[in-house]
Amino acid sequence: MVVASAVHAAAAWSSGDGDDHDTATEREALLLLVPLRLGVDEINMAFAPAIRALLQLDSSVGIIGGRPRSSYYFCGVQGSRLLFLDPHVSQSALSIAKMEQQLETCHCSRGVRTLRMAEADPSLAFGFLLRGPDDLGRLRAQCESLKSDTALAPFAVVDALPSYAGIGATEGEMDDAGGDGGSDSDVVVV
Repeated sequence: MVVASAVHAAAAWSSGDGDDHDTATEREALLLLVPLRLGVDEINMAFAPAIRALLQLDSSVGIIGGRPRSSYYFCGVQGSRLLFLDPHVSQSALSIAKMEQQLETCHCSRGVRTLRMAEADPSLAFGFLLRGPDDLGRLRAQCESLKSDTALAPFAVVDALPSYAGIGATEGEMDDAGGDGGSDSDVVVV
């Protein structure tokens, strides 16, 4: 679950109430990482259409994941195969002055590396670059459409955290705990 109010606060975006300045120069971009577990021992393939759709979003920067004892950066998808880069293989940064000559050295010696989605570890983190509130709104709309298009959405974007106070407790148990249900100061959610 992604809480929109927390994202707005972390990015120092205007809440839209007119009190804050709303210029592009004052906005902060935010890299949103959404850690998930999409299965027990392996990815539940019911999430495959949603994973493909999320990787294709404009705001997507990929997925941090891998398989047991291996870490990968998944940057794309083709059919049921995830395209990945190995973060343990690095190359020196390019010099802006010599960019054209150095671009010829940028290549993958092993070709495009892929992994079947079913072989990936179910613990992963989706990454999204949100440049402003509009990007968060688009992400929310796209997650909502995933629910109707694929039946399973890995996460949802909500306005605020739901209140769990009193769920599963009877009125008598709430009274025994000293809570009257009328004041949030009486309730501690653990």
